[in-house]
Amino acid sequence: MKQLRETGGSWLLCTPTPESVPALGYVTEWGVERIICVTASTGTVPLLDLASAQHAVGEAGQRSSRAGLPEIGPWTSLPTALGAVREADRTLFVLDELQEGPDLAEACRGLPAGRIALLVGPRSGFGSPERAVLRAAKPAARHISLGPRQFSPEAAACAAVVVVQYLTELAPDG
Repeated sequence: MKQLRETGGSWLLCTPTPESVPALGYVTEWGVERIICVTASTGTVPLLDLASAQHAVGEAGQRSSRAGLPEIGPWTSLPTALGAVREADRTLFVLDELQEGPDLAEACRGLPAGRIALLVGPRSGFGSPERAVLRAAKPAARHISLGPRQFSPEAAACAAVVVVQYLTELAPDG
């Protein structure tokens, strides 16, 4: 089997549900370094059991021959998650179809590999409390777009991780 090189991956901040298990496996295969499960004020969808998430991530790591698996922290509030992003000196991109912003490829230009955190909101979108936290975030959260379509949180997370990993690690002029 081909020896794979481990690289510093992006972080994914999300509100995963039981439906999210396959997506967590896919982002693991693409090299996400850390998954932060964020509680939200909106929606009544059951939250993902972290043991299920760990299992999916472990299987994906085996399939993709990853040397290390992404860390999955305990459920946390958005302010706490943003504090972790700030402490790690990562650029925060918020995938939010209700906000205008540059496309993801444009936003990634010039950013080093492994320094990006992606925040994907819940299926019902961010509530007023989360929007207030994001407006107050320092350094500022950068709202970005995946284009003219609306995606499920799982599809948005997978698409964004693939684009970020490609543009910051694999693209020839990356």
